[in-house]
Amino acid sequence: MSKMPEGVALQVTVVATRLQLRNWRQLLQFFRTNGQIVQQLKETPGLLRHKLRADFLRLRFSTISVWADDESIDAFVRTGSHNEALLVFDTIADRARSSFVRWKAEGPDVSWEEATERLTRQGEQHEL
Repeated sequence: MSKMPEGVALQVTVVATRLQLRNWRQLLQFFRTNGQIVQQLKETPGLLRHKLRADFLRLRFSTISVWADDESIDAFVRTGSHNEALLVFDTIADRARSSFVRWKAEGPDVSWEEATERLTRQGEQHEL
């Protein structure tokens, strides 16, 4: 989903996440929680774009979200469904195999390749 006008170049905040579920039993709870978070994203000021990628065989889910500023993402993380998801994170996810990374980018077009590379590098330094 994108809320970004075409051809606009500006510095944005990008957040990429990789969530590794513990096992198949957590899949339904993940889908329920993710649906609530997507609804929250749609209502959150400052979000420019977001996308989700799933690797069902490995039970691994990745996200990219692009934000107008740091304040918008910080407010999103600390409120609503996302905040509730953080409270149950350890019951559904393998913390050691999950990670997130935040960086500044010139414009909203961030590839999965760049996000994956940054997550891999960040995961080697700091886990969730």
